[in-house]
Amino acid sequence: VKDLAIDFLIYGALAEIFARKTGFNKGLGGSMHAFFPPFGIYPNNAIVGGSGDISVGAALFKHINKKPGIVICNIGDASAGCGPVWEALCFATMDQFKKLWDQSHRGGLPLIMNFVNNFYGMGAQPSGETMGFEVLARLGAGMTPDQMHAERVDGFNPLAVIDAIRRKKEVIATGDGPVLLDTITYRFSGHSPSDASAYRTKDEVDAWQEVDPLNTYAAKLVEAKICSADEIEQIRNRAVSVLG
Repeated sequence: VKDLAIDFLIYGALAEIFARKTGFNKGLGGSMHAFFPPFGIYPNNAIVGGSGDISVGAALFKHINKKPGIVICNIGDASAGCGPVWEALCFATMDQFKKLWDQSHRGGLPLIMNFVNNFYGMGAQPSGETMGFEVLARLGAGMTPDQMHAERVDGFNPLAVIDAIRRKKEVIATGDGPVLLDTITYRFSGHSPSDASAYRTKDEVDAWQEVDPLNTYAAKLVEAKICSADEIEQIRNRAVSVLG
């Protein structure tokens, strides 16, 4: 069943990208606008930061209709320089949700704004170039007295990410959302096939690749005897076979 589900997702996504009728959106969405609501996957958006507003709308729908679960907006660090993201943050943190709404619906929106901070936006560095926040987690300080419970997370540590998401879900469960995560990671490849990464050095990329969690976390799993090196290799081979 697991393999069938994985194959279903991969085929549906690839068929959509190649404009096939068997894609999730019958080939009409393509790579920029693919979505699959039955799995809770809302539309992608070709506009940088455009998914910010979509996620707030999804969270508001859940909140008003008392639907279970939360909404996670995975959004790039450079999108913090775009209007839709600030519009989303301002709307999502309106005080009326917690203070003016009827008691039966009172409480913050069930939303995690997860900024995937890979240090680059297209061909520029947001920090020190296009934005003045230095530490992205500080954005929360401008939105709510509790700073949106914002924190910086090591995105190269799967366990740290899992822990952060769990703790933020607990905050949301008390009605004190939305929350913000500044998840540190790195973009190994360029923004597009035509991006030669001329704005950074090979040494920089190599240094980050040395701590790539695909290698370091796999080594930790073997060291902790959670799985064997052979099992890791089988997982890698399976991925290459399916995606290759």
